[in-house]
Amino acid sequence: MITTFKQEDSPPLLPQISMDGCAFLSAIYLLISDYNAEVVNEIYASCVHAGLIGADCYINDWERFLEGISVSLKFKAIVTDKDYICAPSERQIIKWWLSNVKESHFTVGDGSGNVAWDPEQRPDIMRAYASFQEAVIITVT
Repeated sequence: MITTFKQEDSPPLLPQISMDGCAFLSAIYLLISDYNAEVVNEIYASCVHAGLIGADCYINDWERFLEGISVSLKFKAIVTDKDYICAPSERQIIKWWLSNVKESHFTVGDGSGNVAWDPEQRPDIMRAYASFQEAVIITVT
């Protein structure tokens, strides 16, 4: 469960985001500099309403989703393997397989296939159970 946004002056994250929003939160972390749980909940509702994500936070089309949450930017998003090293202008969101819970988890990558930011902030779980599945490489075009 994602608990990154525990703030007394902000409502909690919606349950859908807390349970399934790691890819969604990773993209927000990369693109939006000033946010709290209330802002994230509003972005979620707007994205679901616009069809950019499913109610379960599933992102069908990375480019369309990223363009929907940014301010007039265009993006290219490609899926790569663990050997891909990002150029300075590229950003990385990594999809991991967590063997302890038998499901996928997303984090912001450091450009070389390592975790730079984890929405769940659980490095112990990542070290013990995570294996790299793929990366989404994001470039502003």
